[in-house]
Amino acid sequence: MNCTGTWTEGVACDPNPCEPVVGTCCLHDGTCAVLTEAECLTYEQATWNGAFTVCPPDPPCPMPTGACCISGACTLTTLADCTGDWQGMDTTCDPNPCPQPNTGACCHNNIDCRITTQAECVAAGDQYQGDTIPCDPNPCPPPPPTGSCCAPDGSCTETTEADCAHDWTEGAVCDPNPCIVPTKPSTWGEIKRTYR
Repeated sequence: MNCTGTWTEGVACDPNPCEPVVGTCCLHDGTCAVLTEAECLTYEQATWNGAFTVCPPDPPCPMPTGACCISGACTLTTLADCTGDWQGMDTTCDPNPCPQPNTGACCHNNIDCRITTQAECVAAGDQYQGDTIPCDPNPCPPPPPTGSCCAPDGSCTETTEADCAHDWTEGAVCDPNPCIVPTKPSTWGEIKRTYR
């Protein structure tokens, strides 16, 4: 009979002088072990890479994936690739295991209310009213009233009373200009004196 393995002249098989054939086995957690093929296949989802292979195998053992949580969003990644909170090997994103960020009332233009996270509200340039604050009743303060602001030179701007340092009239507009300074009536004698 031909020997397809390692032949040793004059050596009997009892006791068995043959060492078992081993090779690398990629376990489910991504680690590499040197085992026989039979030993390797006793592990769930393990892969035997062949006789006489060594650790680490080429290509390396695939790393396990799991759910990775970032700001409530879930993605499947390896532990090494997760930049948030890794939920563990074989965890999934369905259903989403990630804790959701707190939400509350967000005021847009002082009047429109919507429920968002604080980060989303601030990123939009709006005012976050606090976690769990509802939009009903509307917590957003109405914008202050505007009116005409008359400067001493007769110029007019439409603004709030807080932003006006001169004479302010609520609800008034600048067209037509309500700030025109009335002229003082003069006599002919007063006019001639100004040019002497």
